[in-house]
Amino acid sequence: MKDDVSKLEKKNRELALTKVYKKSTLENNKKDLGLSFELLVESAGKGYSYGRTRTNKYVRIVNNPLKENLVGKFVVVKIVKANDFGLDGELVLE
Repeated sequence: MKDDVSKLEKKNRELALTKVYKKSTLENNKKDLGLSFELLVESAGKGYSYGRTRTNKYVRIVNNPLKENLVGKFVVVKIVKANDFGLDGELVLE
């Protein structure tokens, strides 16, 4: 089957879909603002730790007052910022 769609048209379609996707995910992520989630910390670097919730949402931990390596540990975070492709959370100390 011949590909009759130009590269420019493909790029325009990709940009349009990405714009819709970003808007949709940002709106969905905003619903989590102020909520707390348990997550498994997967990695750390550049002053942040990163992990995923049980529903696979990507969270960047923006504070770590304990200054310890959290990789491989379960922690509780409160969501303080919603981004189009993830969330920012603060470590909840119990």
